[in-house]
Amino acid sequence: MQGLDDKREFAEVMKATLAIYGKDASKAVLELYWHALLPYDIGTVRHAFSNWLTDPDQGRFSPKPADIIRNIQHISGKPDWLSANEAWALALPAQDEANTVVWTNEIAQAWSIAQPIMREGDKVGARMAFIAAYERLIKAAQGTGRAPEWSVSEGWNKEAVKGTVEQAVTTGLLPKPKAEKYQLLISDKERLGEGVPTKIRRFLSELKEKVKLNQGERVQVWRDESIRLQDSLDNKYQQSLKQAADHGLPSNQIIED
Repeated sequence: MQGLDDKREFAEVMKATLAIYGKDASKAVLELYWHALLPYDIGTVRHAFSNWLTDPDQGRFSPKPADIIRNIQHISGKPDWLSANEAWALALPAQDEANTVVWTNEIAQAWSIAQPIMREGDKVGARMAFIAAYERLIKAAQGTGRAPEWSVSEGWNKEAVKGTVEQAVTTGLLPKPKAEKYQLLISDKERLGEGVPTKIRRFLSELKEKVKLNQGERVQVWRDESIRLQDSLDNKYQQSLKQAADHGLPSNQIIED
């Protein structure tokens, strides 16, 4: 919104809306709403207020600036921000670095604050810290009219990456074009080995087999040494028994070395 005409129309919409709920329409209140909704054009703002007033559930309460911004995002087709509890549930798999997580930058930042507390075993404290940080971050984002941007944080378990991305698409978290682009990257990684020359692949295969063989040889050496040591102890014990018998000592008085 910009210019005096937009500001006059905005003030009329605001005064009429607040009057319905018996709320104050002072200059300070109007300025607060004006600055919060400034990035949007007046037509969209008016439409968002109208949607709020006619909604059977939302319309029972006076709208805050964040409520109108959420309605604007609906109108423009932008995705909603997850609630703090939804974001917390989404972040929990990040406890294991093997897991791939699809999240927003705000969820990732909030998790970075909660993670050290979680590691200490305080799940309740970690959740409280996460929720406080996440709500602060999305409030700042909503204030600028920014929609959530989803990204993939890839874990070291590469076999699970594709499934996680596909699930995020199914649940509507990850936009399909972005998912398709990421799935192409996964496919490229899977096909990377196909471009390796035959000689190199054969060498790597032989090297892998050699490592396995060396491991087997080490195990066999250890087993042989264990058998040799056991035989040595048995022979020593038998010699002790013979010496005891020669000296007329009972076997229960033999002290093994």
